[in-house]
Amino acid sequence: MAISNVSSSSLAQPSKPGTAPLAALSFNSLDALEAYLVDVGKKATEKYRAEFQKDGNQEMTVDDIKDTLKKRFPGYTLTDTEPKEPVRGKNLLYIDDANLKKMATDADYRARVMGLMEREYAGTAPTKLSTADGTFRSNTTGSVFSLSESNPSEDGIPYSGMSSSEGVMETGPRDTPLPSDFLSKTSNSSVNKPGSAAWLRELIEKRQADKAEADKRAAEDALKKASTERAAKNGVDIVV
Repeated sequence: MAISNVSSSSLAQPSKPGTAPLAALSFNSLDALEAYLVDVGKKATEKYRAEFQKDGNQEMTVDDIKDTLKKRFPGYTLTDTEPKEPVRGKNLLYIDDANLKKMATDADYRARVMGLMEREYAGTAPTKLSTADGTFRSNTTGSVFSLSESNPSEDGIPYSGMSSSEGVMETGPRDTPLPSDFLSKTSNSSVNKPGSAAWLRELIEKRQADKAEADKRAAEDALKKASTERAAKNGVDIVV
């Protein structure tokens, strides 16, 4: 997939999948950000699929799967209970028994899940987005990757993600803190979270709506002032 308007720093990958810290990402468009994350997941899935096929798509035990995930994704913390919310400083990973067994016996499913994990982890990197509406920066402080049959399915994978972030929208020489309601999101999509295209698009739309409303009020005030001044002037003329 071709990715346009992406800085060179955004193409840097960690030496080992899931290893923290991640290189900062920088984009000049929302589409470029979203394309980058999708591309990361696609390439990772293809990489794992080729690796497993080379090994004859061998089945694994659940314990083998857990050990593999711990070794290959040290940036995640595997947990036996499904987290209710993100924990600061951690990227929590929860996979229920049904999906652990499926990953153990189905090599293609295993590759797809691990590719999604890489895509999710890539999205936790510090992100800068420069647009005509300003420069947006976000930093993920904690995340949850949940793979459970209780979640809605996305492309055959019952995944749900949560994350918390800190960020600012730079509107000039001063930094404006992001509204608190933008700093914590829950989504079934790995690209709809703080720092993602969908999240930033929502933020931009809100800022644009606020600006449009402020401009409308200013125009109404100006019209009211002009009308008042004309009335006052006409009153003086009548007296004269």
